[in-house]
Order: sequence, then C-alpha cells, then structure tokens
Amino acid sequence: MLTPDRFNRFHATAAAALKMNSRPSLWELFDIQRDSKDELNPTGTKYYPPPWYSASNNEIRNSIVALQENSEAIRESRDNLLEESFEETFAKAIFGSNAIEEAGLDLTETWKLCRKYFAGDITQDEEKLLNLPSKNSCSQQSRREVLQHIEAFIYIKGIVKREGQLTKEDLFMTHTILMKNIPSSQGFLGYEGGYRTCRMTVGKPLMTKDGEEVQVAEPEDVPKRMDKWFKLFNQLLKSTEDPILAASKLKLGFVAIHPFLDGNGRMSRILANTFISDHLPHTLITFGKDNKDRQNYQSSLRRSLRTRDAGFFAFHTLRNVCRNQEALLEKIKPIDNDGSSSSRRTLSTLQKIKERLRPITKKGTKILEKGKDAKNNLTTSLEQFSLH
Repeated sequence: MLTPDRFNRFHATAAAALKMNSRPSLWELFDIQRDSKDELNPTGTKYYPPPWYSASNNEIRNSIVALQENSEAIRESRDNLLEESFEETFAKAIFGSNAIEEAGLDLTETWKLCRKYFAGDITQDEEKLLNLPSKNSCSQQSRREVLQHIEAFIYIKGIVKREGQLTKEDLFMTHTILMKNIPSSQGFLGYEGGYRTCRMTVGKPLMTKDGEEVQVAEPEDVPKRMDKWFKLFNQLLKSTEDPILAASKLKLGFVAIHPFLDGNGRMSRILANTFISDHLPHTLITFGKDNKDRQNYQSSLRRSLRTRDAGFFAFHTLRNVCRNQEALLEKIKPIDNDGSSSSRRTLSTLQKIKERLRPITKKGTKILEKGKDAKNNLTTSLEQFSLH
C-alpha cells in the first residue's frame, strides 16, 4: 500500500506535469517527441470488423498510418481552436470512462470541470475540489469521480512521459488518486493503491466457444501476472508496429487480470490512452462517449474476451480513434502549397489523410452478439488471455 506521505505528493507531481509558463497546458503534456520515430507496419489482418462492415485489410492498414501522419500535422498546427478541441476530446474520454461505470457527471458538467482544471481555477486542496458550486446539485462523490479521474490520468501520463516506463508503484499511486475515498461496488473503503487479496466474480457467467467459463485471476496469481503485464507494456511502449492493436491487447490483458478490488475498468482505459498517446501525440480514445459507443464498447470487449482474440475490440478502438482524429483534422488550418512545401499542413496532404481515415469512419456499426450471449452482462474476466 502507498504511504500517506507519498499520496500527499501526487498533487505537486500532477501539477508539474501540466505546468507551462504558470498556466496548465494539457497540450504540452500530450506533445510527445520520441527519440526514434516509430516505423508503423500494421498488417490490418488482426482486426475483425463486423461482417456487414466493408473495410478491407489494406484500408485498415492505411488508416493506422494516416493516424500517425495526422498526429504529426496536429503537432505543427497548434492554435487556440485546436487546443480547445483537444481539451474537449480529453473531457469526453473522462466522461465516457465514468459513464461506462455509471459514475461521474454528465458530459456538460464534466467538460466544465475539465475547463476549470485546465485553467487552474481548481486548487489542489481536497475540500475545495469537493465543494465547488454546481447548478445541477451533483453529489460530492460524482464530482470527486470526475476530478480524481482527471488527476489520475494527468499523473500517470506525466510519469510515463518523463520516465519512459511504468512501474508497479506508479500504477498503485494512480489507482490511489483515482479511487481515494470512493466506495467499492461492495461498499468498502481503503482498498486503493494495492492488489486485491480476495476472489472476485464480475457480472454473469461468460462462456468460451469450448464451454469454458472465463474468470478473473485468482488473488495469489495477480502479482505474477501483473509483472508480466508490466514487462509487455514497457516493451511495447518503446516500440510497436501497431499502437492501436498493442493498446487494445494491453487493455484486455489488464481487464483479464482484474488486479484491483474496484476501478479496474477506469484504470484500463486510462492505461490504454496513456499508451496510445505516447505513440500518437494528441490522440485519445473516447470509450463510452455516448450510448451507442458504450454498447459497442461492451459488445466488442465481451466478444474479444470470450474468443480470446483482441481483433474485435481492436477494430472498435481503431474506429473510435479515427473518428476523434478526423474531428481534430477538420480544425487544422491548411497552408498554401507553393509547389516546394513539404509541410504536413498543405491542403492536398490533409485531404489525403482524410481519404485514408474515411473508410473506417464513414459507416456506422452496431456490434451486437446474437443468441444467449446477448443477454449476459459485460464480464471483465479471463483466466488466460493471449497478448501475442
């Protein structure tokens, strides 16, 4: 468990991660300049769109490469409009992650709190964080769930950006920030910042095609399996040919272990976003941003867990990211191409990026499982999940 002294230092660390010229800057936190540029080489063959979706392997591959080009275009196009749009995407990620757990505030209130936080209008004093006025008379816990989610995300993003790796202590600190004074689903307090020591059953039974019931890891197996997960996370953080697929596998692997008593879903989404935004600056996944996405998120996650194949969930992740980046792409102001410019901001270059994203974003999908499995609640469990 984390000591009170270590926890009391997290506010300064989170603030330092954002501070730039006396003003918090989310943009700077996500502005990653890697020592060696990733050579993306996705095959597209490990993604499984629904059968009624027309995206080909080549189109999937091209969209992932286009995401990197779009990320680079965003980096060199910074202006107030683009910054605000990225902050709004961040707020949607916080809102959606909470909404999946039926926690937090609505999107409007979440966005308001995020803007206050980014502007430095919210102090780090806990009592002030919990007693801000709200026209909707939202509960203190709901506000806490939003603000601590923001701070947990900012904290771990700052750590990974600075250190280039993630440790168990970093994860425990992040979980403490996220879940401090928030009761677990069983009503317990004081569980944050350490692995669970009890067995867990999550949701209704979920069966594999072979009739095997999937389960979360036994408590005695959690430390060993998490050690392997950390090793893979840090390995892929240094280099990966496909950050979307890698982030999806890491998220699924974390969910399969279910290391904490509560907060596993929110932690897994923070970790996926921390990872993917390290490879693709200013790129975020807004899991659960609306009712349809929450349905698709849970269906694709459940199907990947049931089949032990990340491809179903990876395609949902890819489509979510492409839509978010397409929206940011619309905010980029192109520059004139005089025939010699190699800028990523020329109108023709931006148009080519948009064309490669469109096959993934153009058509709505509804990932629904038929038959008995459709009646089962989401289960975040798996005894063994292949990360390779």
